[in-house]
Amino acid sequence: MDYLLQQLLNGLVIGSFLALMTVGFSMTYGVIRLANFAHGDIGYMMGVYVAVSAYFAGVPIALALVVGLGFAALLGLVVVRVAYKPVFFAPRLVMLLTTIGVSIFLENLAMVIWGAQARPFPVPVDNPFIKVGSVRLFLLQGVVIAVTVLLAISMHVLVHHTRLGKSMRATAEDMETAKIMGINVNRVVYGTFLLGTFLGSVAGILAAVYYNSISPLMGFTPTLKAFCIAVLGGIGSLPGALVGGVLMGIVEALGAGYIHSGFRDGFAYLLLFVFLVFLPNGLFGKSRERA
Repeated sequence: MDYLLQQLLNGLVIGSFLALMTVGFSMTYGVIRLANFAHGDIGYMMGVYVAVSAYFAGVPIALALVVGLGFAALLGLVVVRVAYKPVFFAPRLVMLLTTIGVSIFLENLAMVIWGAQARPFPVPVDNPFIKVGSVRLFLLQGVVIAVTVLLAISMHVLVHHTRLGKSMRATAEDMETAKIMGINVNRVVYGTFLLGTFLGSVAGILAAVYYNSISPLMGFTPTLKAFCIAVLGGIGSLPGALVGGVLMGIVEALGAGYIHSGFRDGFAYLLLFVFLVFLPNGLFGKSRERA
């Protein structure tokens, strides 16, 4: 039982990283129906590397992390303006291939600038723990969970209780009608990418500190899992992104702990397969009847 509780806690932490990634991914898809497969490379990876570079340039670590977050958000705006906006109304396959192309470009750019090898996060962080019964709760685990909860609440308030959030929901419902009603759709799209990239960058920095590792390919697998979780939770649904992320994290942790750690990612994709068979609209997805 003690081992089970410890694995559940580990799964909750993993799920927190994935949930933050998926919320950003789902926001983008919900507004403009774009599955952004460069999501992890823009925020999760580039934000971390810029923060590390700023730290090595002499910037205090706390400020360096802010620089990384800011750069990732700015990069997200540049990518949507330069690469995505010209293909907003192109066939979906063109948009999908564009995001994959941006992902490959950013990964190779990172390899050219910082090298292809994985490296430890340069700032050692004390990670004491407290015992809750027989379960160890480490400081970084508590920080990851707390940050995720705080950002999830903030996103809920923003989407449902602010003018920008109402504009986002209206644009997601019908972009053309939103334009007619006077909503600045371009501003909504840019704002959505800004928020989504920010969430991905926070997840990347937390993961880099927690796992003590960074690499140019660190955003690839989390992006694939974010897509899987978005489908699992109901694509475009923010509550589905959070619940799906935690569920996938727990499944990964239990599978790795009780079966074999080498199949960790396989358990995540197996979970997606099960949901596609038995619950194809996801946990919170809505079925759409054909006209």
